[in-house]
Amino acid sequence: MCFDFHIHSNFSDGQHSLETIAEHAVETGLQAIAFSDHYFTRKTRSIKPDQLPVYLETISKLREKYRKELIIKSALELDMLDWILTGKELSALPADPSIDFFLCEYVTNESLSGMPLKIFLKFRSAISKPVGLAHTDLPIAFAGIPANELMAIFAEFNIFVELNEGYCRPGDTVPFYRHWDPYFHQALSHPVSFSAGTDMHSDLTILGAHSAYRYLESKGIRNHLIFLHEIDPDRSSLHND
Repeated sequence: MCFDFHIHSNFSDGQHSLETIAEHAVETGLQAIAFSDHYFTRKTRSIKPDQLPVYLETISKLREKYRKELIIKSALELDMLDWILTGKELSALPADPSIDFFLCEYVTNESLSGMPLKIFLKFRSAISKPVGLAHTDLPIAFAGIPANELMAIFAEFNIFVELNEGYCRPGDTVPFYRHWDPYFHQALSHPVSFSAGTDMHSDLTILGAHSAYRYLESKGIRNHLIFLHEIDPDRSSLHND
């Protein structure tokens, strides 16, 4: 199964147009992709509120164009540290119904620089759309919270976790998720969903979170993949919209 749920276009800090990325995904046999451009952050080029309608409309047209060949999801990546530092209110979050999900970066425990988990949970509770953590190293970001407790929290608040193929610990050569075995074990008894992506910005050849998907399969939790019922309806048996 081939998909990638974390992709950046030139609407934010990526190099390629939405059209170019969709074309490449079709040509290389991907079944599903999600555009997840940065939204309204100071750290990098990002979509401004007045640009959002064009972004979503462009994705909608591509979804229709490739409806028989490719599932296309629309998402936004939110910088939760910037959200805290600039004092943004929840009302700043776009409410367009065509947004399929939000990816949130810089969510941590109290000891690290980012949005503390307890604040993030209040933020998440006010959002009806699926919400996930982008390229977050669980044992580091949530040090001090046992794996069973963290998975229980994610299950209660319906927070999915991304397996990102592009992020490794300093000096390491394997992605963060290769260090998450205790969390995957707990996911067997908690209805926590997972996503997977490459965080592609410029190199189209890396599209497709193949290794992450195989790793989920090896842990016996492929059915916890978000949107599985759309990508592979014959083999899906679990959740998540």
